[in-house]
Amino acid sequence: MKNIFTILFVLALFGAANAQGLAYGFKAGLNFSTLEGDLEKDDKGASVEEFNRVGSFHVGFGFSYGFTERIGARAELMYSQKGARFRYEGTSYEILTSKTGDLIYSNGTRNTINNVLNSYIDLPVLFYARPLSWLEISFGPSVGLLVSSTGSGSTAFSGKTFLIGGTPSEKTVPEHSFTLETNYLSDETGEADVSTTTPLTIGSQTVDIPANIGAYYDIPRGDGSFFNALDLGLNAGLSLYLSPTLYIGGRLNY
Repeated sequence: MKNIFTILFVLALFGAANAQGLAYGFKAGLNFSTLEGDLEKDDKGASVEEFNRVGSFHVGFGFSYGFTERIGARAELMYSQKGARFRYEGTSYEILTSKTGDLIYSNGTRNTINNVLNSYIDLPVLFYARPLSWLEISFGPSVGLLVSSTGSGSTAFSGKTFLIGGTPSEKTVPEHSFTLETNYLSDETGEADVSTTTPLTIGSQTVDIPANIGAYYDIPRGDGSFFNALDLGLNAGLSLYLSPTLYIGGRLNY
């Protein structure tokens, strides 16, 4: 399982932010996020994949209620982008279909780079405390609804076949590459742009290699998207007030 870890830098403007009662305002900022979790390993125990941070943004509105001048609660409605730069380099497999309709199964090595970017409608609910008039500490849960999930990059493969059309075979699979243009919410199994193809010869078989492939080109889509439609998270933040209504801050979201 992979979890999204995000650092948010916030600039917000709230009306009557330091007073008791209801206040509302606008916020925007930068996100730096990545995916965290168990990494795939090869048969020698070495990691063959990694996730690095990518930058994006968030924008939205917030409503706060001060129980006192020092303690209160805040609910926000945000459009937020989160993702990661994914890289895989190691052993893999591939299933291709020849021009005659035969399935070609092969093992080999794959090198993939994919920049994944997910967009969410986030609803964090935060409780805050102000030990000082200019300093605020906040924490609380959040719910996110996935509204867009895309990726872009490339993948290259080379190796040897072990089965062609149901017959055992060991033929060289020359290195070939695809451009990744993925939409994890709408792509279907086997989806690819076949308007431009490159012929690839494997033994006596020929395969038309599409230039661009979708998220589920060589894996079954299954019953849903690659990513969860609903995310549950935890937030912790620190804000510095530049004035009674304007603050900048940082927040961790897991």
